[in-house]
Amino acid sequence: MPETHYLDPDVPDATQDLLERFYSFLGKDPKGEDKLSGVVQSLREEVEARKTTLTRLGYLKAKAVFETIEDVLGLYWQFSIQQPESSGGAAALVAHSPDLTTTDERSAKEMKSRIRDTLVAARDDQLRDESTRSFVQEMESPSSHAGNGRPRETSIQDLFLAPEALADDLRSFADAPVHRKLGQLTDIIQPYLQFVDSDERDRFTGLRLLDIWRYARCTWSIPHKQTPGRRMRYLVRDAARDSHPIIGIGAISSAVMQLTPRDREIGWSPIALAQPSRLKEYVRSELDEEPTEQLLQETRKREFESVFGPDTWEVVQAFLDQLDQAINYLYIDDFLSEGILNASDLSEPSTDCLESIEKRRQEVKNASSNQSFTATDDYEKDAKSSLYTRKRATVLKRVLDAKCTLQNFIRENSGAPDQELRNLIVSKGSVRRALKMALRSVKKRRMAGLMDITTCGAVSPYNEVLGGKLVSFLMASPQVIAEYRQRYADQESVIASRMRGEPVVRRPELALLSTTSLYAVGSSQYNRLKAPTAKGKLHYNEVGKSSGHGHIHISERTFQTLKDLLDEIHTSDESEGRPNNRFGNGVNYKMRTIRAALSEVGLKPLHQHEHPRLIYLVPLANNWRDYLTGKDDTPTYLYDDTEDSPEEETEALIDFWKLRWFYKRAQKDFIIERIEEIDGKVKVSSLIPEFDEEPKPDPAPLFEKEAD
Repeated sequence: MPETHYLDPDVPDATQDLLERFYSFLGKDPKGEDKLSGVVQSLREEVEARKTTLTRLGYLKAKAVFETIEDVLGLYWQFSIQQPESSGGAAALVAHSPDLTTTDERSAKEMKSRIRDTLVAARDDQLRDESTRSFVQEMESPSSHAGNGRPRETSIQDLFLAPEALADDLRSFADAPVHRKLGQLTDIIQPYLQFVDSDERDRFTGLRLLDIWRYARCTWSIPHKQTPGRRMRYLVRDAARDSHPIIGIGAISSAVMQLTPRDREIGWSPIALAQPSRLKEYVRSELDEEPTEQLLQETRKREFESVFGPDTWEVVQAFLDQLDQAINYLYIDDFLSEGILNASDLSEPSTDCLESIEKRRQEVKNASSNQSFTATDDYEKDAKSSLYTRKRATVLKRVLDAKCTLQNFIRENSGAPDQELRNLIVSKGSVRRALKMALRSVKKRRMAGLMDITTCGAVSPYNEVLGGKLVSFLMASPQVIAEYRQRYADQESVIASRMRGEPVVRRPELALLSTTSLYAVGSSQYNRLKAPTAKGKLHYNEVGKSSGHGHIHISERTFQTLKDLLDEIHTSDESEGRPNNRFGNGVNYKMRTIRAALSEVGLKPLHQHEHPRLIYLVPLANNWRDYLTGKDDTPTYLYDDTEDSPEEETEALIDFWKLRWFYKRAQKDFIIERIEEIDGKVKVSSLIPEFDEEPKPDPAPLFEKEAD
């Protein structure tokens, strides 16, 4: 359902008339881009015309307000004027998020197109970057390579298939007698999965595999951004043809830490332990019921048993054990030597102990040395830094507080039957919070068993024969599981090692993949995607929708204005409250900057785009929930072999795709005709737009430089 947000735009007095002019075009009924686009554009231009008469802060505030409104109008937001009683009768500006629940088929297609256009515009900004243009030019320029013993001129173009070549083969395949078709499949297409090592070169062109992947990624409509953490890239290639052209590309990366529908499905954030507001929202949206107090309690009890099982005492004890494990992953020698706590506090936390830890945390929080941190190879030294001392004190206090709560709960209710115990747990907020703390500690330790599929799709012309579904299968193949284990078997966790003061290696056992659709109305690539395996079934499961967090609705132009506004408000980057991208100061600097700047101009509710995406989970093990929640120590995979010879079962997924998806698609006349209409091979330089006459702020580079 669309959300209604009351706004309080903060513009200087010298531009208040512009805001009033905007209000004059509004009424009680929401209006969108079709009615307001020209109005907002003229108001934005008027702000520019008054620039010399305004203070810099006033100019940036007015500019930020109208640029932001213009951006969100482009993604189906609407505005109205309401007169709530709480405002004493004064008119209030109201923003209405996009209504994604009642759109008809035409509107849904238009919304998809609008979102895609927004993403393509951001991608085009990246393609305009000089370093990207130089990269593309270098990749497309012929160079001499002696891959087969004799030098010849090659370029990236040799690794993309000409559409007419595929169309001709599909025509022959479609016309062949039925008894010959299966035999011809291998002649038409022989997919295989190739891990992209940053140093390895392609044997046909001499180009780095990483550069080949980057070039192919430039064709995506979604702008590319690097994310911190683990990352593995793949090429899917066709051995049936010269130079083994690229069918598609894929990548998995460290999963985002917080995604409520995903975490609820795993058991990291069960609805039984949810905050009252979230539980009420769940009852209204998922159960379609009015959230009475009785129904809320019944829902908690039912969900608790569904997630944790009937033996409540066993569950509570297991959570206590998890809290002890969390303590073992913290460096506490300095706290012990300073007398902040003693050994007995670890087994029986006291109120005095918790107060001492909080006092130490506040002391470090207020220290000026918090403003900078430089990592070293000495984990114990880093653990004692102001940054990590504060982090350790924060976590230790929360863990010991949770342990104290559960111990008191056990003492007070010793001997109570399971049913009564469950009733007490779900009715006590302090106990629910303690259990959530235990789950949070499990999540940190088992997060390495979850990765996000961040890139997954086919390139032209293979996209026309459902090559995207093939790439989706291969991202969940035993080959990826094996290579993930091999790649990260000895990698030390950057943060966990500094929290513990010694090396910490997270077990690289990949039990679950997560991904999202581009649009809220469905994803054809992941629909009906399932395949039999040796020990079960591989399946892309839709589990819910994201909450619409992100910044696709904020243009680079507006983001630059918002950054300039914060720079003007805060005299330096050291100013308290000013978002920065230094290590240890939170994730997603861009989103934090947008939220902070929009708060300054009274538009904070517009910091998220409100375009949710479908969330898919791809279990790779039959016991994926029990493994990720700490109940089991080892995943029981869907495959027989994820260690010595995973290629055989990976090939079985390819064969299944050929028969289930490619075989029928390859014989359809309209598909062959569409391939014949494609204008040549993939060529990124043809996608690079000309520079606009109006200069734009320099966008972020498309690719970050990678370490050798």
